[in-house]
Amino acid sequence: MKDLVNNRLELFLTRKHPGATFKAITGDASPRRYFRVTNQNRHFIACVYPLPFERHNQSFLLASEFFQKFNLPVPNIIEESGPDGIILMEDFGTELLSSWLKKCSEKEKDLAIKKAINIILQIQSTTNKARLEKNVLTKLEFDFDKLSWELQYFYVHYLRYYKKIEIDKATENRLFNELSKIAYLLSERPKMVVHRDYHADNIMVKQESPLRLGIIDYQDARLGPISYDLVPLLVERLAKPLDDETIDEYIEYFLSGRAEYGLQRIAKSDFVNEFWMMDLERALKVLGTFGFMTAVAGRTEYEQYIPGTLKEIKRAISKISQKFPQIKAVLDL
Repeated sequence: MKDLVNNRLELFLTRKHPGATFKAITGDASPRRYFRVTNQNRHFIACVYPLPFERHNQSFLLASEFFQKFNLPVPNIIEESGPDGIILMEDFGTELLSSWLKKCSEKEKDLAIKKAINIILQIQSTTNKARLEKNVLTKLEFDFDKLSWELQYFYVHYLRYYKKIEIDKATENRLFNELSKIAYLLSERPKMVVHRDYHADNIMVKQESPLRLGIIDYQDARLGPISYDLVPLLVERLAKPLDDETIDEYIEYFLSGRAEYGLQRIAKSDFVNEFWMMDLERALKVLGTFGFMTAVAGRTEYEQYIPGTLKEIKRAISKISQKFPQIKAVLDL
């Protein structure tokens, strides 16, 4: 049986770009499918959505349009077809920052991470304009309900479905109280525009000399805690995890660079606690994703990432001023 997504893209290209060929790009847990399209020595990326879309509520297109006003390094949109559920965009190449960091020098690595941090600050500098315009990026945020949902996702898909842990009511109540505490504390933090998934697999190395980065996969951009994008950049998808001292140096760089982008200064001690709390929340949510992909979707390749995530949760908890004994107990940390 012919792949319906491939068939839809083939029909679209035959109609709009005769002679073009395409090849699937390895995807992630997303329902979107990506393809590299070649047409007369030109390359671009096709994103094929599972269903048709209307432009006025297509988050990737609207976020791209907004970010380009601020010269953020997002791909140019070449063509869009809502009825086909297809977007053609600029091709940033094949070099993910995560893979490039494995082979570059320590000096180049430091430069790349600092450039990536500057992009976070640039994204955050769009917040006031986004609020004034009532942009789509401000319609969603990491409020208490959203954060609680993510932490419940961890409980259901990691503890219940993957680990098959049976928890008595008293223990469950204590666990839920701690998860709610995380959601509440983070939901009360000041919020700015965030990418939402700013790890090294969503940052492309467009050019090595001089180094130029590009960002992708920002369709879920929204308002979130100020530390939100810095956490995945510094702790996720890195072949060699950064040590605590190096993370602290990059936190200093992030905080000291805020004034250059017209952003309010933040007390370091306050920010550091938020950073590790955000790290804890993201890691718990990621455990839920790994549990779902392994136990429900049958994608067992995600299981290999669970031990490292548990280690990161243990580190985060050790750094936070608040205590979470029930989370540690249920995860056997």
